[in-house]
Amino acid sequence: MTNMIIGLFLSLFLSSCLTLVDIYDSRLTINNNTESAIYVSSADMYTDSKYLTTDSSIIFDRDSNYVYINYNIGNSPEEYKIGARESKPYTVTQGTWELLEKRGDTIPFYFFDAEVIESLPWDSIKNNYLILDRYDLTFSELDSASWIITFPKD
Repeated sequence: MTNMIIGLFLSLFLSSCLTLVDIYDSRLTINNNTESAIYVSSADMYTDSKYLTTDSSIIFDRDSNYVYINYNIGNSPEEYKIGARESKPYTVTQGTWELLEKRGDTIPFYFFDAEVIESLPWDSIKNNYLILDRYDLTFSELDSASWIITFPKD
């Protein structure tokens, strides 16, 4: 009887783990071809990006002046930092890239200098739009690039 209960518990646990894994999409890779570390952030809405924010608790509509950033770099900086000459998987934690594509025509990717992120307050970065670059990519562009984004562009 004990073995049966343990087996049932393990089955439930493992099946729930598969469900959790399915909500993450990590097929995208970011290649940093610079001599400096960078941070990369994507937004799931295409709007006026000069008002960057990392407050994921705010819900924006398509007519707002904000871009909802998928994650707060400050919460897990090493997860979103890509070292010099490093390649790293970039994971969507809110479904799949197909879901993000349905919300807008492009997916903006913001590239930040690691020294800027690590030394200045977010409000200063946001208000002064201190980004290295922004790539607005469609789902089909990502797909045709084999899910690899290279920074800077070749």
